[in-house]
Amino acid sequence: MTENIETPVRPVRVVVFGHVGQDNLGDEAAFKAVIEATKSRRPSAEILGVSVNPMDTGLRYGIRTFPIWRDVPSASGLSADSTKVHMQDRAQLIARPERGGRLKPLLRRIPGLFPLLRFVAQMFALVPVVIRESQFLWKTYRTLRHVYLLAVAESQHLNDYVLGPWNFPYTLFKWTILAKLGGAKVAFLNVGAGPLQTSLGKWFIRQAVTWSDFQSYRDESSVRCINELGVRDVRPSLPDMVFSL
Repeated sequence: MTENIETPVRPVRVVVFGHVGQDNLGDEAAFKAVIEATKSRRPSAEILGVSVNPMDTGLRYGIRTFPIWRDVPSASGLSADSTKVHMQDRAQLIARPERGGRLKPLLRRIPGLFPLLRFVAQMFALVPVVIRESQFLWKTYRTLRHVYLLAVAESQHLNDYVLGPWNFPYTLFKWTILAKLGGAKVAFLNVGAGPLQTSLGKWFIRQAVTWSDFQSYRDESSVRCINELGVRDVRPSLPDMVFSL
């Protein structure tokens, strides 16, 4: 007679997503509210975090964390201060004035040559960006393969007026799609929406919301913004989760 051997049950894994780690009290409170709500309902759940500053978030909440973007340093071997310095260096590099010397005026005298050279240079510059982004997408997918839920914590995520469509809209779109491809559910919790000013930003947000399994919004203006995108069955706004703290 053989004995029945029970297979150990893998704990439910929940990833909490937020633009946290930037000393914003509201975003941190929303992030903590989702963590506490998860713990109260699933005490055995394994909670992971996605953050702008993984080291700060990991130390603050005692959870394993992952970077929200490809150029954000991982939590291993970095302090919160070093992450902030890294992001400041990136901002200074972007703002650095373009150098041309004496060659640039000469190139401008040749009709069509300077725009062509600039286009070629931009194309070459995109190659390492595409490679790094592809690597990041693969790592993110591997992270989300064994996740039950990706929970987007309350904030004004659904907008493109801050740094355009490739900031918040694209970030939410790729995390949502990768989570769904990995078999996870996606919930937008008390998020804010708008303003949305670009066609690409609206498309990214519409796809992310449509593919999600649950949405709740922080106010009626956010509900109207999502309704205007043509998304059906938009739920009414709900009380702020931060009040649960």
